[in-house]
Amino acid sequence: VSDTGLAYFKDCTSLMFLGLSVTKVSDAGLAHFKDCKELTRLVIARTKITDLSLLKEMPLKELDCDFRPERDAEILRSIKTLEQINRKPAAEFWKEFDEQAARTWDRSRACRSPTCIFSQLPSPGPGAAQRDAAYPSVA
Repeated sequence: VSDTGLAYFKDCTSLMFLGLSVTKVSDAGLAHFKDCKELTRLVIARTKITDLSLLKEMPLKELDCDFRPERDAEILRSIKTLEQINRKPAAEFWKEFDEQAARTWDRSRACRSPTCIFSQLPSPGPGAAQRDAAYPSVA
């Protein structure tokens, strides 16, 4: 599956599920599905997708992705239809994220250097273990 190949599906606006995990699909490939107003489940874990802003207009209920807090938290929190993120109930996902962020903040307050602060950041985020078990890397 490639970005170019996904262009053939741009008129399939009634899709309800789209699984692109463990592919080389990027933001350009995901853009072909921006008009899918019935898409409720999207699996984009282990892809090259980095811009989740296209998801804002989708009625997503379930999302599996490579969550990066600094890039994705604000966008995903704005999607009020999300019930599950990385195979966890959304409320549980955000609770874990908020707890990790609070612990990181407490530890980083004692840090003075950027190296120290960055070493405290949680990575790759809540739900990563479940996501990684479900979508192992292709060797």
